Amino acid sequence: MAKVSLLDQVPIPEDQIHPMPTHLPAPDDAALEYERVVTGFFSGSPAMFDLMLLGLGADGHTASVFPGSPALTSGRVAVAVTAPADPPERLTLTMPVLARGRRVGVLVSGASKAAALAACLSGQGPNLPGAVLNQTASSLVWWIDREASSQRP
Repeated sequence: MAKVSLLDQVPIPEDQIHPMPTHLPAPDDAALEYERVVTGFFSGSPAMFDLMLLGLGADGHTASVFPGSPALTSGRVAVAVTAPADPPERLTLTMPVLARGRRVGVLVSGASKAAALAACLSGQGPNLPGAVLNQTASSLVWWIDREASSQRP
């Protein structure tokens, strides 16, 4: 969906688009393969994507980094995680990689996300992935609708 809606609409060379290999049967193998691709692209330097567009869940998760996830502090680029949501098996970039993005945007929409957003922005939810991102990302923009902002401090 992102490829058709966004990436196919702008002149980005194909070799700069890095989809996760969701076709592999074992999530851990897929995470290792994606890490190999990303590490190779960045020639062994720390992965630093130019643009990352993320969302925020009602539980404060972003990407597929959920509260308590090893992806919060892992030194890896990508990991397989079991999420408390459907689908449970997922691949995600780790929080250190997300926080290094040159331009990181987080879309937050709906009243169901208001409490999580307020906790992330106020520092009241220090263990929430969205709060960790808010505290550690070098370049972060929040796009928030009226309903999501209803509990903002």
